[in-house]
Amino acid sequence: MFSLRCSFEEDVEPEEAFVASLPSCHMLFFLSIAAKRKYVIDSYIDNAVGTMEKDSDGKVSMMTVILKPQVTFSGDKQPTIEQLEKNASSDT
Repeated sequence: MFSLRCSFEEDVEPEEAFVASLPSCHMLFFLSIAAKRKYVIDSYIDNAVGTMEKDSDGKVSMMTVILKPQVTFSGDKQPTIEQLEKNASSDT
């Protein structure tokens, strides 16, 4: 498993960089949707975790990355869980 909590720039492995890239892209996409809907985001944290396993050819590969976003909204307009789930599947 890879997590970037204790990484140093000079020691970052390609797999760590890959895992870090996915929540960064997801955050930008999420924030763009939130901005369109006039939601105020106070905090967005994602401690993504990647898992490496042997693939069908026997090579060790990054097989899964699990995003774990934690978002804190503020202001008068806040989405419900249902709205977030619906928007996640309908906005592209």
